[in-house]
Amino acid sequence: MPLLNAQLFEPDATTRATVLAIHGFGGSTEQSWVKPGWIKKLNAAGFAVYAVPLPLHTADAGSQVSDDSLLKAFIGQLSAQIPQLSPPVMGLGFSFGARVIWELLATPDQQLTSAVLIGLGATNHMDAAAHEIATDQASAHHPARLFDRVLAHTAVPQDNLLRFAQLTADNFEPGNDTINAPVLLISGEFDELAQDSDELVTAITASHQICEKLAVPGRDHISVLTSGLARSTAVKFFTRHTG
Repeated sequence: MPLLNAQLFEPDATTRATVLAIHGFGGSTEQSWVKPGWIKKLNAAGFAVYAVPLPLHTADAGSQVSDDSLLKAFIGQLSAQIPQLSPPVMGLGFSFGARVIWELLATPDQQLTSAVLIGLGATNHMDAAAHEIATDQASAHHPARLFDRVLAHTAVPQDNLLRFAQLTADNFEPGNDTINAPVLLISGEFDELAQDSDELVTAITASHQICEKLAVPGRDHISVLTSGLARSTAVKFFTRHTG
């Protein structure tokens, strides 16, 4: 069943590389990459952007995989698509989209030359998201109701979001992964979801890969996407690591 409903944004000049971009839980390509200026910035630097929505986040979500193979199937289709893109190909992910890019990087035969991961920590919070959607109450483990802002501004039906959260509420154990490309980690200074990102740094450096980290002053998990500093730092990182 098709999982990819991608959009290709190409630069006016010759494409120097392609960035595979995946938004976060409850988001969209428009919210994460178009409106904040990421695609404009990347295109201006000569990068094409292949933006892929998360499963169950698009209008035809009902045709998509609806069992516990959801994430595995999505990652499998992304892996199959990467060789079809204009090389070299790099990864860009926000929040759960960053988790997907991480899983790609941890695949032994993966083909990304580098990655920028935004708002990613070492804990999977989808169990808390599922609890908040199902009960309209904060999880005992996440009393701050971390997903209130996401749920207030999403265009994705809550039934779809609940399904997605339930199907992706697995254990995320990045410390066990071998990462196969250089990585830039970006988070806001006040990002509650990325507070434990040091475990990611440990896994990347233990894999003998370059790991750079940017904490954007005054930004939280969502507002970091609108940071010009985040965009410019990401473009410079991609430029240095095009393969």
